[in-house]
Amino acid sequence: MGRQKNHSIIRRAIFVGLGAFFIAVVVSVLSQGLMANLRSVLSAIAVLLVIIFVGIIMDVVGTAVTAADEPVFHAMGARRQKGALQGAWLVRNADGVANFCNDVVGDVSSAISGALGAGVALRMATVDRSQLWMEILVTASIAGLTVGGKALGKSYAIRKANRVIHTVGRLIASVGIVPGADKGRKRR
Repeated sequence: MGRQKNHSIIRRAIFVGLGAFFIAVVVSVLSQGLMANLRSVLSAIAVLLVIIFVGIIMDVVGTAVTAADEPVFHAMGARRQKGALQGAWLVRNADGVANFCNDVVGDVSSAISGALGAGVALRMATVDRSQLWMEILVTASIAGLTVGGKALGKSYAIRKANRVIHTVGRLIASVGIVPGADKGRKRR
């Protein structure tokens, strides 16, 4: 049993690593293409800020899912609250959800924001000619926004975990996704 579980963990780690690789490739190509077509530095900074914000939000969700209480979502489900089933599924699968949110999306967005930040610094340097200082300023700003945003977000995620996960559950429900629905059909 223990050996089978270890193989399962290793397979999942390989799958997550490959998934992160392909997500990073797709997002990098899309963001680099978008950045190449943007004419102004302000537009490029806006794209960069969106990527940083996505990383922070996903970090909040990944942290909240590990601190949320599944029975709360079962109680919400008994009252037929939208998103309760999805929230319960998220909490029940907290390890995978947290891994995806924090490590796959969060880390990929951090890496991409660093690469895009270098592009923004180069654009800014062509305007100002002090490239080294621009690179330092942009890199430090990205780090400060990312780390500070995640620190603030983690604190909120821990204090308001059930609220965060219920909000995510409602978003998932609004798209019409019912996690685990296929498993129930297969058993019959």
